[in-house]
Amino acid sequence: MRAGLNRGRNLAVGQEGQMDATPCDQSLVSMASRLISVQSPYRTEIIEPTIGYVFGLHIGFENPSMTTASLNLLHAADSKVEFCKRFGIEISEEQWLCRSFRRIRVDNGEMKSQLGLATAEEMQATADFCAAYFWQGKPMIESRNQVGHVRVDHKMPASTKGKQRERGEPDPILGSLLNFEEYMHMYLKEVLWYNNEELVPNLLTVEMRSDNVRPTRASIINWMIEKGYESSPTDVEQLRVRCLPKFKGISCPDGIHIIDPTRSKEAFIPKMIYNSEWLRSQRIRKRNFDIHMNPSLPAEVWVNIGGLKPLHLQVQDPYLLKMPLLDWVGISIDDRKTLRNGTQLDQEHESSKLSTIARMAADAKDEKKVELKNLPKKPTKTAARRGRRKNTEVEKGLTTTLHHPRSMEYIQLAANRADGASSEGHFP
Repeated sequence: MRAGLNRGRNLAVGQEGQMDATPCDQSLVSMASRLISVQSPYRTEIIEPTIGYVFGLHIGFENPSMTTASLNLLHAADSKVEFCKRFGIEISEEQWLCRSFRRIRVDNGEMKSQLGLATAEEMQATADFCAAYFWQGKPMIESRNQVGHVRVDHKMPASTKGKQRERGEPDPILGSLLNFEEYMHMYLKEVLWYNNEELVPNLLTVEMRSDNVRPTRASIINWMIEKGYESSPTDVEQLRVRCLPKFKGISCPDGIHIIDPTRSKEAFIPKMIYNSEWLRSQRIRKRNFDIHMNPSLPAEVWVNIGGLKPLHLQVQDPYLLKMPLLDWVGISIDDRKTLRNGTQLDQEHESSKLSTIARMAADAKDEKKVELKNLPKKPTKTAARRGRRKNTEVEKGLTTTLHHPRSMEYIQLAANRADGASSEGHFP
């Protein structure tokens, strides 16, 4: 099937979407440190094949799967304003439109499962699978993949160019500079330009030309919607429940903590705590929850308590709000390694401390014996306890500037005593 023939198939926005996944051809670094290299993320996009408008995408470090396909479908149907804001881009709802699709044309892979078919059914859509290795079955999204590679991926530093490194060639991993957030910022700006600004007069019909439609993908899509060339959308709340992957969480007094999915024993991911004004008002006792989260954007999650409710990450560090789940887990692993490596240092510090205390106590005990030996009479236990308040005032005057009104009097009395203390164990 040729691209030209494909453009003539759909008469309504949302009638069909073409979806595909591709590597980003990047050598990125961790958001925690530019010295830590990470593997290339994968990008999944869904477009309207008649015009080529990109309605949704998912970029993350997960391998292409039903989960990434579902996140892509949800992104297409949901608002992108807050999504873009997380990566430093301000847009309006009109600058990136939302849409669900009645037919989803995909590879013979990601969505071909019971979960994929169930997701499509809940969207009141059908999944149309292409034959394996038959790119002609969805030419528009395949072409769009190449556009993303050429315009962004291969122009970024340390790009793999989509090729295996030959012997003698420099390793792009060694030149890794940019992190996930920086890559996302550049790629999203390119998608917005592609949708809203790139001129495509060849896509205009005679009717569009008569109505003086601006030759951009966004203007053409808006014209089609105004003319009624669209299918009805799907409820976004249903998509969230079905498409966002589930993680385990436990409610605590300070919010809901996320359980680390990489550990065999139940343990929280440090600092990954979610809360909201609504949750605080519920006073929920400790219990387990299923948390719906996008692993690439964990700043906001959803929990089903009397309906789907949003919860927000409770951190002060703005970089943590933009960090994908992969980096959260990576930091947790690094911190545990640091603590294990620091055990010997802790033991050495503790041993040195106890040795110093023992030596100080032994010296003080010897000095105390000498002072007792010089007294004419060994004080009784009662005498040793007497006069502690006066003694404290003298000590306060000697060691601090916050004196009691009579502190100087006590100090003078102490100075007049050659031995500094009476045989009763206190100052007179």
